[in-house]
Amino acid sequence: MRGVVLGVAGGLALLMVPATAMADVADEPTEDVTWVDCDDESVPDVMECASVEVPLDWSEPDGETLVLDVSRAPATGEAERTVFFLPGGPGGSGLVRLSASIDHIADLRERVDVVTWDPRGSEGSRGNIHWPDLAACLEGPTMTAAPRDEDEFAQLTAENIAAFEDCHASAPKLVENMDSVSHARDLDAVREAVGATEMNALANSYGGVVAVSYARTFPDRVRTMFLDSAVDHVFSFEEEQNADYPNLERQFGAYQDWCAEDDSCALHGEDVEARWQALVAAADEEPIPVQDAPEESMSGTALKQVAATYTINEFLWPELGEAVLRAEEGDASGFVMGEARPVMMTALAATECPDGTGSLDDYSSYRAAMDRAQELSPNFAGVREARALGCLGWPFPVSNPPAPLPGDELPPLLGGAPLWERPGIRATVDQVPGSRLVTVEEMDAHGLYINYGNSCVIGHVNRYLVDAELPGADVECPMEERPEGA
Repeated sequence: MRGVVLGVAGGLALLMVPATAMADVADEPTEDVTWVDCDDESVPDVMECASVEVPLDWSEPDGETLVLDVSRAPATGEAERTVFFLPGGPGGSGLVRLSASIDHIADLRERVDVVTWDPRGSEGSRGNIHWPDLAACLEGPTMTAAPRDEDEFAQLTAENIAAFEDCHASAPKLVENMDSVSHARDLDAVREAVGATEMNALANSYGGVVAVSYARTFPDRVRTMFLDSAVDHVFSFEEEQNADYPNLERQFGAYQDWCAEDDSCALHGEDVEARWQALVAAADEEPIPVQDAPEESMSGTALKQVAATYTINEFLWPELGEAVLRAEEGDASGFVMGEARPVMMTALAATECPDGTGSLDDYSSYRAAMDRAQELSPNFAGVREARALGCLGWPFPVSNPPAPLPGDELPPLLGGAPLWERPGIRATVDQVPGSRLVTVEEMDAHGLYINYGNSCVIGHVNRYLVDAELPGADVECPMEERPEGA
């Protein structure tokens, strides 16, 4: 591929991030936390834990506070600096995710401490915030099908509002202060508390929204920032549709080609697209029950959301055909992937909605978006819109909408992406001159560093985070065997 550098072999040109673009560092950083053994047998012995107190509302710095759980994997050699891991979700635990990927940061830890935290609103955050009715924040509204008319749209909006009100009543001040700028300010407080004078960020998935929010808020403190499978916070909603749906349709076409050629496909010899569209239409008329959980059922919209994951993961292709056949017979169990994890709705809606995820706030904008989606993706229209529909009726302002980065105030960034996520991350890093992208030619390998531990990616990222050296050009890394459970 022209202009692409393969691997990390010797002779690869490197771009040194200009020192003038980095945050100024103090001579004597001061640490203000006490590290102790983590009181959790499930985390590696090398992990240490501490706590940092922050304002509940950053506009009231002397007001009510909450306590954040902070953790670190200390350097195995002399610590030259600190790298901060930003977990995804939103609502994911930094301690849990970093503990699960401790082997992936082994080389990085030779020269740096790796610090993370459990963001406000996640199960790990604590302090004087309690949840009188936790169920109200766990059991958010469910969309049985994409609204087909204005009445159904209004009904979904009303259901959302009722759920938001119930959750808000359990911890109003927290729910009102969960946007990614608040998370970014928490992160900066953690940075200061652990004695770091600059921000070196390793951001995973939705942690990328926190990272770019940090970059907008504290550009002079950023030294390096790796955005790994980062959720886009730059594109408009229409730009997201234009970027995502063609990739999804392209991969569905590849799945159909595989079915036509490989008799191990359960739909071999069939018109896959016709069967799929008929199943989705029927499920939207009458949701298909899940045999192992009779109280649950899946609409066509829900089937599409899960099938999107099957489609972009080629190793899951054999399961998709089997799932379709079972659903046609009245059992949607094949579209239930794994166990639902109990992430508080506040860690989802209360972060995503003020971050501008919900841009479909009236029926006309929703209908226009669905028409665009149907034109771009006849097989998956509604997947992108479903996420936005989760914010219908959100009662508070969009305080942190998608916006450009201050490219002239930031050092070059590094992005990481498989094929599926490349457009959004490309759009983000391109806003900062000199930035680079490291990719793999695979549809879905969400989280190349932390989740998958791709050794080629890790080599480039470590060099960047520690020495501020970027590749001289974008890099394409080879695919590697997926870790178990990824």
